[in-house]
Amino acid sequence: MTVPIDPNARPLLVPPSAYRERLPRWCALADILRLSEDDLALLLPGATLEEACDTWHAAGARLVVITLGGRGSLASIDGLRVTVSPRTPRWPTRAG
Repeated sequence: MTVPIDPNARPLLVPPSAYRERLPRWCALADILRLSEDDLALLLPGATLEEACDTWHAAGARLVVITLGGRGSLASIDGLRVTVSPRTPRWPTRAG
């Protein structure tokens, strides 16, 4: 079984400090940590994407995916990183 975690931080409902306190435990339980660049800014203020991935890998998350809005995503598995461009939707066409 694969265990994904998406903290989906909502600072108006839960203080960022509560997420920061719990995230290492969540990473220890998770196979995948997926979060947005906005979540990253709340959870590890000032950290680069690479620093954040290293932090969460050390806490136990094997795969870290950070969405970057219109710039795509960064995926890091065990420290090997790849940046993925945003996908351009393709609309089906009718032949004939």
